[in-house]
Amino acid sequence: MSKIKNIPVCIAASGNVPNKALRRVCYVLCFLLADHSGVRQSYYRLSGRVAVIGAREGTVSIPEHAWLGPAMNDRARGLGATEQAPVSTGGEENILCYTEDRYRNEDIFLHEFAHGIHLLGAKYAIPGWQSRLQSLYDQAKAVGRWNNTYAMSTVEEYFAEGTQSYFNVNAYSVTPNGVHNDVNTNDKLQQYDPQLFSLTHEVFPCGNTYLKRCSTNRRAEKSQQLRMNCNPGGTGTGTGTGTGTGSGTCEDSNTNCRSWASQGECEGNPGYMLTSCRRSCNQC
Repeated sequence: MSKIKNIPVCIAASGNVPNKALRRVCYVLCFLLADHSGVRQSYYRLSGRVAVIGAREGTVSIPEHAWLGPAMNDRARGLGATEQAPVSTGGEENILCYTEDRYRNEDIFLHEFAHGIHLLGAKYAIPGWQSRLQSLYDQAKAVGRWNNTYAMSTVEEYFAEGTQSYFNVNAYSVTPNGVHNDVNTNDKLQQYDPQLFSLTHEVFPCGNTYLKRCSTNRRAEKSQQLRMNCNPGGTGTGTGTGTGTGSGTCEDSNTNCRSWASQGECEGNPGYMLTSCRRSCNQC
């Protein structure tokens, strides 16, 4: 059981899973739920939880996913939470970066937990967020953005893949290979799909640095100080000194603000624009 500001979230696993995997999952959970108080509260209200699939276990070892049948064990090593089965899962081998992990080049657990953040959290906690995500997905598909990648398979995968790139833990392919392309980092996402970047930033507005699973340890994760509740109306607790709404000066925090404002994003995406692009949106 992990607690974030007295909000408990269940982490489940069998006795086959080592404690260090549970501690890493606790870090990812705390990291992704820290930024937005509304997303966190909605996730908890809808019984959101996470579970670890042991390295010698299958995806359908998780009770909520047992109905999918053994074929799913070959297809996936993790699934995202839905309202019907509100548990996000990931394989021990990916969580702890084992050399035999078939997805070693990307953070699958973060990807699957991003589905839970989406479907149990942001969808309900941020007004208009879901309809804007759907609109962006439809637009991207129409113009061929993310063509021949997994991001275009569904609107849910569009956000989850975007979240991986937002936190610099996506896989890389110099040309689209049916799963990935070269947009695997925060900077590349901002340039390639600025509106998806902006929408993702609404969910994770604090700017905390994600400690990658293959280049960190549990001690560093435990000692990291995370800013919390940086959403408008949040309390701004944690190591940050504000609420995520700026320092009071009339500044843009992103070089693309003027361009986004000219495209109508101040009205269409106020959660991000009115706090991060104050000058371009004439908020001061």
